[in-house]
Amino acid sequence: MPVIYKGKKLDCSYRLDIAVEDKIILELKAVEQLQKIHEAQLLTYLKLSGLKLGLLLNFNVPVMRDGMVRIVNNLDEKTCIHRRGAKNAKTNNIISANSASLR
Repeated sequence: MPVIYKGKKLDCSYRLDIAVEDKIILELKAVEQLQKIHEAQLLTYLKLSGLKLGLLLNFNVPVMRDGMVRIVNNLDEKTCIHRRGAKNAKTNNIISANSASLR
């Protein structure tokens, strides 16, 4: 993904994993546990691309639903992060946060 700042394309670029139909970004991981930095990385991709929806998928879990985090950018001036945790797989742990709290 190219980085454009004040109308100028910068030499650096970000490499998101998968963009589907210019609607959703999939960020793929295979880590012991997802960290806040992974969420911040996906949020950065969402902001730079102007897209609103992203899925952070961790393939290093016994059940895939336990490795999914849904991030929605700019929904009512908030960023919503929906985690499905292994501790309580029947309900979603929903955290609403502004982007500053992910740093």
